[in-house]
This record gives sequence, structure tokens and C-alpha cells, in this order.
Amino acid sequence: MRIPASPMRRVFAAAPPVVKYKKAPQAPKRFKSSYIFFSTHKHKEIRSELEQQAGDHEQRQSKINTTEVAKMVSKAWKEMPDDEREKWEEIARLDKERYEREKLVYTGPWKVPILPKKTKKRAAALLRQQRHQQHETEEVVLLPPPQPPLSAFLMFAQTKRATLPRHDDDDDDEEEGHELARLWQDCDPVEKNNYIDTEFVLREQYEHALRAWQKQQQRQLEQTADQ
Repeated sequence: MRIPASPMRRVFAAAPPVVKYKKAPQAPKRFKSSYIFFSTHKHKEIRSELEQQAGDHEQRQSKINTTEVAKMVSKAWKEMPDDEREKWEEIARLDKERYEREKLVYTGPWKVPILPKKTKKRAAALLRQQRHQQHETEEVVLLPPPQPPLSAFLMFAQTKRATLPRHDDDDDDEEEGHELARLWQDCDPVEKNNYIDTEFVLREQYEHALRAWQKQQQRQLEQTADQ
């Protein structure tokens, strides 16, 4: 006699698969701590010293223990003078600033699903088919490149030019330029830094868009040549 499956078993059998995620490979890499920077450097240094002290390959494998190396790195970190530790703190601070800048201009996803191999192959085949059909029905259009951003001074000049008296004479235009340069030179440091920071962010976005545009143009030209 066949025993029917329980309702609970049928529920589990019908449940959709759990989708797992991983960090997007193109997302900005998180900053490291000062100890991580020091540990990476010191770990290699200690292993190299131990390998030189050891004899043949078998002795090196038996004597070099990862746990012991980690303990030696930790001990070196604790006994490090303050002036030398400050160097590693500065490296970590610069790396954190790098991460914050990249995070500010990054517009892509932070996590992507982990797809099974069969799903990846099926998705890649479908994408190739869609691209082939699109090129058969559509004409390749080369898009114009992105426009570079204004400099900090030009953004400042655009804002301040409205406050200056307007004239139609060319000499007055030259005088206006000199006046804007003087205002920029005497500008409050906080206000000036705001324009400089804005230019930096816009330039990062422009360079990212320019690289994407160049890759897209190259792909379109290659696909046109293959047709």
C-alpha cells in the first residue's frame, strides 16, 4: 500500500529555490584597516625569513605554520613604535578616502545573484540570440561621446557672472573675465572647495561614462564588421 505524501512534504517540494547573492565584482572594494595592511606586508616578510632559515622543501613545509606566523605578526603589531604605526594608519586613511570617492560615483548594483552553471549557460545563449536578432533588425547607431564637465573655476564663473553688470563691448567681456578671476582668487576657501569637490565628482562620473562609451563603440564596430 502506497502512503501519500504529507501536506508539509508537498509544501517543501513546491517551495522555490533560495536565491543566494554575492558582492558585485565591479563594485568598489571596501577599505582595509591599518592592521590588515601591516599584516599582509609582515606575513610575507616573516614567511620569507622562515623559508631562508629552513633547509629543503620538506623542512620548509613542516616548519612554516600559518598559525605561528599569524602570532608573530600580531606580536610585531603590538610592539610597534607609535611613529611606525602612524605610517600604517595613514595608508588605511587614504584607502578609506579612496573607497568613499568610488562609492560616491558608483551607480551599479552592490550584490548580484549566484546563478547555477546551467542557468548561466542558458542566460548567455539567450543573450547572444537576442543580440543577433537585434542586429538583424536594427541599424547600428554610433552614439556621441559624453561631454567633459566644467572646471571648478568655470562653474564658479557661471554662478557669479549673473551678478556682474552686462555690456555688449568686447573690451568689457575681457574686463569681466579679469573680474571673475579676481573673485575666484579672493573666494572663501570653503566655497572654493565646494566647487573643486563638485568638479572631482563630475570628472569621476565623466571618466566612468567615457570608458563605458568607448567599450560600447568598440563592440558595435566589431559586430558591424562581422555582419
